[in-house]
Amino acid sequence: MIRPIANEQVQQILCGTPSGHKHLRFFIQTEQQCLIFSEATIANLVRAFVPLKPHPVKKAIRLVQATPPLRKIDFAAIQLLEEDGSEEAEQQQIDSLWQQAMKVMKKKSPKSAG
Repeated sequence: MIRPIANEQVQQILCGTPSGHKHLRFFIQTEQQCLIFSEATIANLVRAFVPLKPHPVKKAIRLVQATPPLRKIDFAAIQLLEEDGSEEAEQQQIDSLWQQAMKVMKKKSPKSAG
């Protein structure tokens, strides 16, 4: 299921550590739902965003699920790690997913734009 969420749909973001837990949770509240992301998920988003945004040439990055044989203490066994792949293939998948998202948005509102 593809469900685009525009910035103007986000009513609030709440971030904190639930009582009895060690790691942050991010609560993203829209009018229709509350999405809850783990600290690890947000860390993965940041790990993808930070090297890509300022890069003068690179246009896409793919992180894939992996189980590294060695990892830092307190890191989960399953990680999202950068995959060496074709940037062209990554761009094609991004374009395909975005086209699907645009169809979903147009069904909801004829004024939706990219």
